[in-house]
Amino acid sequence: MAHQRTDSSVPSSAGVTPTSTTPPILSPIEPVRSATSSLSHDSGAATLRAIDKLRPSLTAIDEGAKDGAEPPVSVPMLSTSTATPPIITLSPPAKKPSYLEAARSLVLRSLAEALGMFVFLFLALGGVQAALARSQAPALEIAVVFGLGLATAIALTYRISGGALNPAVNFGLAIAGAMPVSTALAYTVAQCAGGIAGCALVSALFDGPNGKSFKGANTIQSFTDPSTGASVPACTPVQALFIEAVLTMGLVLTVLFQAVEKHRATFMAPLTIGLYVFIAHLISLPYTNTSINPARSLGASVVTGVWSDHWIFWAGPAIGGLLAGSIHRFFKGVKYTTLNPGQDADSDADAAKPLLTNGDSVV
Repeated sequence: MAHQRTDSSVPSSAGVTPTSTTPPILSPIEPVRSATSSLSHDSGAATLRAIDKLRPSLTAIDEGAKDGAEPPVSVPMLSTSTATPPIITLSPPAKKPSYLEAARSLVLRSLAEALGMFVFLFLALGGVQAALARSQAPALEIAVVFGLGLATAIALTYRISGGALNPAVNFGLAIAGAMPVSTALAYTVAQCAGGIAGCALVSALFDGPNGKSFKGANTIQSFTDPSTGASVPACTPVQALFIEAVLTMGLVLTVLFQAVEKHRATFMAPLTIGLYVFIAHLISLPYTNTSINPARSLGASVVTGVWSDHWIFWAGPAIGGLLAGSIHRFFKGVKYTTLNPGQDADSDADAAKPLLTNGDSVV
């Protein structure tokens, strides 16, 4: 019996040599390539990204198919329909503030610095005058009103201008690269004006009927020699210069690492800085009456007319600000956050994560 095979040959009358109709083995990656060729140019980028994700699986399947093996896994086929590409809205680049906008911002921030300096000295020197009205003001009481007065003034202005409230801090931040020179100069003028206004108001309100005059000028202090009864300077000008320089350096470093460097304890910066000023007053009140702030010294000297040794209270804090800014630059340069990592971590596991070269934790 002769049966015509319709599944393995074609009619000879077609003039074609009979061949096997077994379809060639196609690579499973070919449908994907074919599908991508029909996609629109707009969705091409998205398709290429999808192929990149599938490439390892597709390559393995492709190699298996060429060897005649069954594909180990199924391959999700890409639709040949042209999908509507997502609409990407590009925001225009941020505009650099104009000269007038930058000047307006600087003026407003400088006004905040003048206000903060006024509040600081009104609270601090007002507290000293109140103590003097009762008796000789003890060093502890003076240190408390200066420390808490500054902490309050910083908290008042911190979100507006940063709460520098000290020309030496301005200078130190400028050296550290944390404050533009123009801002440092504007802040210094504003702080001096606020300091003069604060001292003038304290002198007008707290002089008192018992003849207690305004006591706020910074000078080298003196004590009475019990053996001779003569007044003797508590320190030399050079000693006073270095006392002011070292104490100001510590103050500016506290500002840089507690307030300028952002971390989980930054919100405590006003109290930390105020605590430092409290300690500094306990140390140097018997020697220089504690300046560590040229604007505070200027305001008191303008009101009292006492200018002896005044240069010390500009030169000393300036040296301290220069040293602090340079130290901060050094530790930033060596990436200090990598030296004691994990200080802001939520857990020991987070603290143990390796660090990138910039000091950030690897997520």
